[in-house]
Amino acid sequence: MQLNLILFSFVILLNFSCDSENSQETIDISQGEQNSSLPEEEPKPGTIALNNCPTEDDLCISGTILLDLADDGNDVPIEGVTVEIEDDPTINAVTTSAGTFTIAIPSEEENSDTLLSKKKNRREEYKSKSFNVIGRYEKDGKKYAKRIPNLTFLGGNTLDLGKLRLKRTGAIQGTVTLSDGESPLGIDVYIPGTSFTAKASDKGSFIILYIPAGKYDLIYEKQGYHFKSESDILVRSKLATYLDKIELQPVVVDTIPPQTPNLIPLAGGLTNDPSPILSWSKNDEDTALYELQVDSLSSFNSSNLRKFSNIKLTKQEVVPQLNDGLWYYRVRAIDYSGNKSEWSTALNFRIDTQAVGIPVTKLFPTPTNDTTPTFSWEMVTGASSYHIIVSKDEDFQDIVIDTKDPSSITFTPTDPLSDRLYFWKAASIDNAGNSSAFSLPKSFEIDSSIPSSPSSDQHASPTQDNTPTITWSAVTGISK
Repeated sequence: MQLNLILFSFVILLNFSCDSENSQETIDISQGEQNSSLPEEEPKPGTIALNNCPTEDDLCISGTILLDLADDGNDVPIEGVTVEIEDDPTINAVTTSAGTFTIAIPSEEENSDTLLSKKKNRREEYKSKSFNVIGRYEKDGKKYAKRIPNLTFLGGNTLDLGKLRLKRTGAIQGTVTLSDGESPLGIDVYIPGTSFTAKASDKGSFIILYIPAGKYDLIYEKQGYHFKSESDILVRSKLATYLDKIELQPVVVDTIPPQTPNLIPLAGGLTNDPSPILSWSKNDEDTALYELQVDSLSSFNSSNLRKFSNIKLTKQEVVPQLNDGLWYYRVRAIDYSGNKSEWSTALNFRIDTQAVGIPVTKLFPTPTNDTTPTFSWEMVTGASSYHIIVSKDEDFQDIVIDTKDPSSITFTPTDPLSDRLYFWKAASIDNAGNSSAFSLPKSFEIDSSIPSSPSSDQHASPTQDNTPTITWSAVTGISK
């Protein structure tokens, strides 16, 4: 996939400029050809827009929105930012003059028994699932956003997100058509698992705005046609990513099952991520969906079995989190006619989130004239490498060495250190990537300067003293 990054200026009428080696194209999106994911000007019907938590039984999400409006490096609280649950934007709040917000999922609804039942059901739903929160804001044509993924209420009824800093956003722009010549109007283009979506115009053009910088997957979808997806699309702040044209093919009904997908093993079969992303290859272009199973038994029949269905990408994040231990997984494909492939050969991986011990660092003579001193520490059981940091200050703000390379219990820098006082510390890292806490810092001083030569005192010569005392002038800073 070829991606061309397009710098665009945020003015009242937004224009996107596409640079290439031979030409420059300007696209005016102010005519409203497509849905560009702009926030609603007014709250949607049924919106819960409370800035406090009404009762102890409610689920509440709170935080403070900050923004560097003046581009001078100073973040200030922002009033009027809509913060919402991404897959349910009717649950939202608007920041106060202090930048604070509280999103409430209430346990009661005054209107009717039916609404009460729905609200209670929704509240229980959020007690048992993960969800995303997003805040969007526009000022003087500039767009800002902050997205916080994978939140849960597993630890209680309240979530304090702390200070959230909005950032300038980017966009994804492109064109999608249908191979049979039908109008592409209304083709859905969206980032799965988010509220970032657009519909294609009658010419197939689309644009999705307000996207925070990062890497994203994208899906193109229309009923009666094979959907297509693209992975790892890079979005940068204040830039638009322009995609090559995509063409969707019509679905042909058959009774032939798709080919079985092949699982892609996790690197080393070991991870410290309790919500790993499992992936596989797409072996059949007729595949519409995938089903994934994850279990603690290779027979896939234990009480820990996790089932994931309606997967459109060739990967799936496992949520809620898995416990430490050995896990097995398998996948199968489903085509547009509903035919299912055989399950793939199962693979396994181990989750290990337990950190290893802290290394005990050793002292070396200080001051020293060795500008590449050897740092050493005691071996830690289970450690595969070590993290060494050397700094000019004891708060480790002015770091001169930061390396995770050492696999032995010593490290010698290749570049010489200058004369001064230093501080260093070490941490252990295991094969799963877990890191211990750092050891207590130790200090050392490097002094490689050559001292001044002493001048010897004169004494009578010749002399009859066969054990004469030889004296010289003192030199500052000399120990012997």
